[in-house]
Amino acid sequence: MGVTCVLAYMSATFMVEAIAMANSQNESRRRDSVFAEDSYKTPELQRKSNDPDAKHKDSEFYVREKLELGRIAERIAFAWVKYTIMGILIVYMYGAMCLKYVSGAQSLYQGIAFIVTGNLGAYDEIAWVYPVSILIFGALCIAFSFGDIENSKGLQIFSAYTRIIVLGMMYIGTIYYLGKDGMSTTPVWDWDTQSQSLATVFGNTVFVFIYHHSIPGIIYPVRPQAGLGKMFLTANVMASILLFTEGMLAYLAFSG
Repeated sequence: MGVTCVLAYMSATFMVEAIAMANSQNESRRRDSVFAEDSYKTPELQRKSNDPDAKHKDSEFYVREKLELGRIAERIAFAWVKYTIMGILIVYMYGAMCLKYVSGAQSLYQGIAFIVTGNLGAYDEIAWVYPVSILIFGALCIAFSFGDIENSKGLQIFSAYTRIIVLGMMYIGTIYYLGKDGMSTTPVWDWDTQSQSLATVFGNTVFVFIYHHSIPGIIYPVRPQAGLGKMFLTANVMASILLFTEGMLAYLAFSG
């Protein structure tokens, strides 16, 4: 968790620098405002949003455009770098979709099985359950993958609150079972057993900090832009603390 947190922060700030460099290449927009005046409800809100960055707006590196990875590579790197990045993204998306679809489908039918029968594995031997779950989860993912993500503010707010609620329920559940059944732990180091799940643990830990493809959209509205480094550091550290705490509680309650 600590290693991936540090690597994610380093690569995120590198992405911010790359976006700033790409913005500096477009001289025609160096005096443009990021948002038009009609984007603000009141003049007071406009001043409140823009004043913190007043001393930075003369910089050629001030982010005035939301540039995606391909456009960034076009502006600051050779053509082969762009195609290499696109190739890496294709491989990443293939792996991410495989992992998310499989995990999502399993969670879907196991959750239903537990609610209906009280047994997570009740539907494991039914041949059609897994393929149907894949189709359902895949259809939901595809439905939310098209269109302009900026127009899905409601979905993003719902998703954020849902994650907080689920994390809170995980805390409550593990604390409840700790109080009810006491600690049930295994040895901290048990390589023969732990090595079998190492790939899964590493993959899930990496996924916690994969937000780099969203960085152009994340940093675009942030004011002041000089605070981006602190924002990413705070978010990474807080996520690490919350997830490490939940992992330790789960270890104490359920690993034995």
